[in-house]
Amino acid sequence: MRRLLGCLMVATLLAGLGIAGRSFAGEMPYPTRQITYLVVFDPGGQSDVEARRQQPLLEKALGQKVIVTYKPGGGGALGWADMVRGRPDGYVITGINLPQISILPLLQDVGFRTEQILPVTLFHRTPMLMVVRKDSPFKTVPEFIEAAKKNPGKIKMAATGTNGLGHVAAMRIRKLAGITTEYVPFTGNAPLMTALLGGHVDVAITVSSDAVAYQDRAIPLGIASEQRVDILRDVPTLKEQGIDFSEASYRGVAVPVGTPEPIVRKLEKVFLDDVCKNPVYVETQKKGGYEPVAMGVEEAKALIAKGSAMYQGVFAEMGILKK
Repeated sequence: MRRLLGCLMVATLLAGLGIAGRSFAGEMPYPTRQITYLVVFDPGGQSDVEARRQQPLLEKALGQKVIVTYKPGGGGALGWADMVRGRPDGYVITGINLPQISILPLLQDVGFRTEQILPVTLFHRTPMLMVVRKDSPFKTVPEFIEAAKKNPGKIKMAATGTNGLGHVAAMRIRKLAGITTEYVPFTGNAPLMTALLGGHVDVAITVSSDAVAYQDRAIPLGIASEQRVDILRDVPTLKEQGIDFSEASYRGVAVPVGTPEPIVRKLEKVFLDDVCKNPVYVETQKKGGYEPVAMGVEEAKALIAKGSAMYQGVFAEMGILKK
């Protein structure tokens, strides 16, 4: 009788505190209110497009409103710095880009460290590739290399940014090919491709989605992937053409380190099961020139750690690693 009364008293106390049986067993009652999806780039960009595509899928799976907001600036650094300073409660999820979250803190103080970011999922990748105009004299990577060797420093190779993903990719390709070229930086992929098509640069280092978007006016010479990709099946890899180089940009979602494990796992499951496996969402990504992936926490963390170590070595060799 005393044991029964004791159990009833504990149950009454838990009920009074608003603690459900499932949360007492280790599953937190999450979410109980709306969630903010923070995009760290300007509205209208691809990161925004992906957040908007995911929004209704997340709302259906989580049973709460998901509000998309923006914090652009510093190549994503302002938003990621905000994220790591935020409350680790799962009510703000933030879009992340790889390897940008690894690159930025290696070059300067940007208000966050890569290890402060806990990836929940990575949902697609865009391999890097070399693109030329349709009227370019280069039809293959070996033809481009031969021309660059005959005209050292004359060919203009362009990408986005300075010391960012595109710039580093261009420098690594140049080194592996044993050539010298002029590097021309641009603020984004749109002005980069405009300059290429207008004849202001000779070769653009960009991503696979651009090859799809501009396929009527540009030709991809080679893709920086270990093997050919479905979205550009006829495009040979750089490795096939003598340059052993592979690189891609990934998009995903993260929360601050310290977010409770049950919340992280719930978000991970929702993204993997209800977003990444949604057939309409997957097909939409493919049509846009993206490779769908479905990486959970552990796989994403391992990829980030590998990339951070690799870029630390690359930047040290280039002499631009932050002291």
